[in-house]
Amino acid sequence: MNPKSNQALASYLSDMSALEEHIQKALEGQLKDSNIESSVAAVLGEIHARCEAHVSGLNALHEAIAEPGQGVSDLVKKAASGLLGFGAAAIDRARTEFAKNLRDDYTALSLANAGYAMLYTSALSMKSVAVETAARQFLADHTKSAAAVFDLLPSAVFSTLRDDGAEADLNVLSTAKAGIEQAIRA
Repeated sequence: MNPKSNQALASYLSDMSALEEHIQKALEGQLKDSNIESSVAAVLGEIHARCEAHVSGLNALHEAIAEPGQGVSDLVKKAASGLLGFGAAAIDRARTEFAKNLRDDYTALSLANAGYAMLYTSALSMKSVAVETAARQFLADHTKSAAAVFDLLPSAVFSTLRDDGAEADLNVLSTAKAGIEQAIRA
């Protein structure tokens, strides 16, 4: 692979590692919430573990293809991203609206999926089998993660409304879930 190809893949790998670390930090803040239901904590814990595994895999791939000196610019990018992620994680910890946390998790996972689609396509076109394989697997992982978070949203909205003292008819939860499912399949 030529140096420009290595540089492009290394940049995508660094971007994805920084994004995964951001998601991981946000989930850590949410998992520390003492009011979190055990079933929700289990889902978020699984996603957190996937993020940890992805970061390790991405960093190993990055080290394998990065050109000498390329790691410095990527470290600066990761440090800047880490600061932004720290700020977002602090906001997540300050936020008490469980449903909005899940919405933000879904959004971050969707962004990761778009990034993995880009990384996969790049690796495929540059014939980097190791990166292609990892990107496809990590995309599959986060597609499942996003679906799991999406499934939690209707119940989370009711919990948030109830906790805020709003009137929320829990009897319509199954209707809400069915309507959402119908909209998705349309």
